[in-house]
Amino acid sequence: MVNTKNIKSMAILTFVTFYLINVFFANNLLDTLMSLIIVGILAIFLPLLKGFSGYICWSLFGIGTFLMIKFNASLMDWQTGLIQNAGIITLLVTVPILGFPLSYYDFQQAIQKISQKYLSTPLSFYKITTLLTFSLGVILNIASISIVYHLLRDTKKQYPDYLFSSALTRGIMASGIWSPSFVGVAIVLHYTGLSWAAIAPLGFLLAMVALILSIKFEQSHYKNHPTIEAPCQKEPKISGENQTLLKRLIKVGLSLLFAIILLESLTGLSVLVVVPLVSIVGPFVIALIWGKLPVFFDSLKNFANNKLPEMKNEICLFTAAGFFGHSLDIAHIGNSISDIINSLNIQQSYLFIIILLAIIVLLSLIGIHPLISSSTLLITLPVAKLPLMPIQYALTILIGYSMATILSPISGTVLITSGVLKKNPFKIGLLGNGLYTFLLVMVDIIILSLIPF
Repeated sequence: MVNTKNIKSMAILTFVTFYLINVFFANNLLDTLMSLIIVGILAIFLPLLKGFSGYICWSLFGIGTFLMIKFNASLMDWQTGLIQNAGIITLLVTVPILGFPLSYYDFQQAIQKISQKYLSTPLSFYKITTLLTFSLGVILNIASISIVYHLLRDTKKQYPDYLFSSALTRGIMASGIWSPSFVGVAIVLHYTGLSWAAIAPLGFLLAMVALILSIKFEQSHYKNHPTIEAPCQKEPKISGENQTLLKRLIKVGLSLLFAIILLESLTGLSVLVVVPLVSIVGPFVIALIWGKLPVFFDSLKNFANNKLPEMKNEICLFTAAGFFGHSLDIAHIGNSISDIINSLNIQQSYLFIIILLAIIVLLSLIGIHPLISSSTLLITLPVAKLPLMPIQYALTILIGYSMATILSPISGTVLITSGVLKKNPFKIGLLGNGLYTFLLVMVDIIILSLIPF
């Protein structure tokens, strides 16, 4: 009997391998093979999609196909459209491997013990949860939500649910503004041609602003809700072993991040290539140094057999978005949109920033994934025709994307959080983060408008 999981995994891994090889040894044959493989993957995955993800993917492919046919797209155009987001898919597939070192030692227990020492009040619980999610999220992306939940699930019972959900979503959003392991960053770099080093400093600044505002926002909330009382806790002792493990984990995280920065700087390659390479090589090298190769291969086997075949939503959605975006380019729709924008004669940068943020966030609230709106804007509105500097434009799209992920009821961040907490995604998204996001938008608009780029 044929194991369909193995077929799915092999197809995805072959696609990723061909993409990485093609980066270094560009070959039209590899492009053709990649397009054929992705067609095969779509043939397997698309019929399995259910709910809103299925409707979105079929709609994007349907509209894209219509535009391709109507504007007489060549065979090469069809091929390019199908592999337009190959780099982003490669990033999505490989980033989870960065989390393998967490299984080399009992790091999670060390984090849990050390965190609990400082969880004496609701505000300290919020701060620790937010910073922990942010720190792990820089490397592990949205997988950090589930990890932090399992680390603090016993402690969180002593506090209101909204406190935990707000800390998880806002922590991961701050990571998404600048971390190279996030899809939002990859999309912006892919379509603008900027390097991660160009946007990382200001992106990190905006992430710090988001975290600080988040903490100040909750401090204000407690002043207005004096009935919330801190539970009595017995302060746990932190063993030397736990301290050693935490220091080792911090070194690993910084080493992986430094490797990404160094490789991008030395090679000039995009993070769409650098992050997958570090994801593949880094955990293996660490396992080799620590003598944990059996654990590494067990993690790899589990990843290939169980997690990889379940990535149908992500692979189909990003392929569909790339195909749709390329069809818009073939149809020259971007010229029409640019003409409309130019006819408005808007010269103030802050007005464009407001418009772009509003488009991404509002569309996300009616179910349009920020991936689609962000990609469409980047394709149809070249920065040369806007009163914005390239970094301004990139960060604006990135902020809109990140904010949409904690407001939209169908974003991965909100859905994972609502899943682990068994709460309504609308309460976690728009209701839980609406006011905070509005305040953050105001602050970010001021920063993006005033900083000389």
